[in-house]
Amino acid sequence: MDEPVKDAWSEVAEGFAKLGGAMKDRYRQESDEGPVDAATSDASGEERLREAFERLLAAGRDVGQRSIDVLRDAGVNAQRRTLPRR
Repeated sequence: MDEPVKDAWSEVAEGFAKLGGAMKDRYRQESDEGPVDAATSDASGEERLREAFERLLAAGRDVGQRSIDVLRDAGVNAQRRTLPRR
């Protein structure tokens, strides 16, 4: 696999890990303190979750764009043509 694509997938994995961590922290907070009222929720926690989600989306877009770039590459297309058809 091409190095930029590996890097992009690593960013996606990191984004999921951060999102999962933020969700876990939020769940533990609710479990320890009871349900959190939306009006009194921790704004910084919500902001971290939003930022993690935005990074995840950006990484996903990057993976998609890099995949398109790889598929449009002349060398990749030449190699694809040599593969046996099913």
